[in-house]
Amino acid sequence: MVTLTKILSTYGHKIQPNADIEFSDVDSTVYVNAYDPVKNISVILIYRTGHAASNTFYTKIDLDKLYSRPGFEVEVSGFFVNFLTIVTSDKFSVYRVFTRPFL
Repeated sequence: MVTLTKILSTYGHKIQPNADIEFSDVDSTVYVNAYDPVKNISVILIYRTGHAASNTFYTKIDLDKLYSRPGFEVEVSGFFVNFLTIVTSDKFSVYRVFTRPFL
């Protein structure tokens, strides 16, 4: 049985039809591939789903251009620091995302 527990805002960003969505196996962070219609670039929206809906949005990462799948993959792993790996057709990027802002 699947139960809807929260609806998360995208804050003006649009979810791409073939978006890559990843989540941390350890904490409650979720990474969603979206795009900014104003800047016409891809973004990664990061949510901490273990918090109240009003405090769920953590941050976003702006990418340099618009990406889509295939040829675009997002992976995440880590514990107190999530390593967000973004693989595109022309580069490989790794971001450190601290799961607790005070770290």
